[in-house]
Amino acid sequence: MEVDTPTSKLDELTKQIQHLTDLYNSFATLRQIPQAMLKSPLSQTVPFAVHSLKSEFQHIRDLSDTIRSEPVQGALREAKDSLKRDRTELGSHSRRENRKRRRLPSPESPRPYIPHDRDTIKLFPSVDAPPLRSAELMTYITELNGAIGETSRLRIWRRTRSTAISEKPPILQFSIPNVLTAYIMLGYHPENSVIMTESLTIFGPLERKAPHLQSQYTVYRTLSQQLAKLLQTQPQVSLQSLVIFLKLYKGLFIEKCANCGRVLSSEGHVPPVARVWQGDGKSAEGTWQPRHIGCLQG
Repeated sequence: MEVDTPTSKLDELTKQIQHLTDLYNSFATLRQIPQAMLKSPLSQTVPFAVHSLKSEFQHIRDLSDTIRSEPVQGALREAKDSLKRDRTELGSHSRRENRKRRRLPSPESPRPYIPHDRDTIKLFPSVDAPPLRSAELMTYITELNGAIGETSRLRIWRRTRSTAISEKPPILQFSIPNVLTAYIMLGYHPENSVIMTESLTIFGPLERKAPHLQSQYTVYRTLSQQLAKLLQTQPQVSLQSLVIFLKLYKGLFIEKCANCGRVLSSEGHVPPVARVWQGDGKSAEGTWQPRHIGCLQG
């Protein structure tokens, strides 16, 4: 007869926590699917752009299979039983009660200051590179890697080394050694094969995860969210400009915020993941400034 030891119970609990963590991360990636369906057209002359949603629906089916698997179901049952046994009153009901008791701000509270030059801040300069077409992608990657040397690297991502490169829009992997790895999901315009950026996800340099998942580190998840907002604001930005923008993060962990002068933010202790273009908005003359998310209004 086997006897459960404290070590075996701890190992089982660790596995269950990992199953629930992976499930949570998978649910988080579903938020990007509606965004892909609502993409803005590439140009004003074309009423809409066709996006391939096959991989998104496959991700939903895979997630459904994962939820129904026995390890995940067991972890969910154990979590439910653990919640019933909990007597600390630290659940969601307690948090709702705390919010009810929170004092509302008085009508006389001053309104936050909004700088007058806020409208002059641009994510990208107005001067952008010409659109890149699917037939020009390999030439662009080769020329770029030859120009940037070992400081960074752009290549076509494949699930395994033996996987052949297909004709469908590829996924690009852009890496800065010891800093980050970015996966760029591409799409082709149905009429002229112009390359469009569907989505962008950032991971740590040593993480080995599929492009549709999320990083386990807060700084890279925050950076992915910031870049998603950037693409939503300027969906027509060229791939060349986007790669140049990613190269700015070589100093992610050493550059100081242009607003507060700190490397790590006071809340969250995250480096400045935002990059703001400061220029006249009519030419390529200007500078990129690192900012914390909380310092973007400054």
